[in-house]
Amino acid sequence: MSENLKYNNDPTHTDYLLSVQKLNLEAGTLGKFFGSQPSAASSIAWVVVFLLVVSGILTLFFNCTISFTDYWKTVGPFITLLLGFLFGRKSE
Repeated sequence: MSENLKYNNDPTHTDYLLSVQKLNLEAGTLGKFFGSQPSAASSIAWVVVFLLVVSGILTLFFNCTISFTDYWKTVGPFITLLLGFLFGRKSE
């Protein structure tokens, strides 16, 4: 029975292939990076949180024009706002 199973085959069903092509066309260039419309907002928010945290850590180790504490006083509310957006959303 297991001899008839074939793994890792490309799908050949035309409806599936057409729906994949349609999704690729609708997504566009940024959609391929951030995902489809329902998940794009949360993906962008995660990227922004990641970049803000990394830049905050870099201000600790490199000599910057803004001090480490001033940076976190400025950026901290934005990070908490984004995390509230990400975790406070109702699941659909």
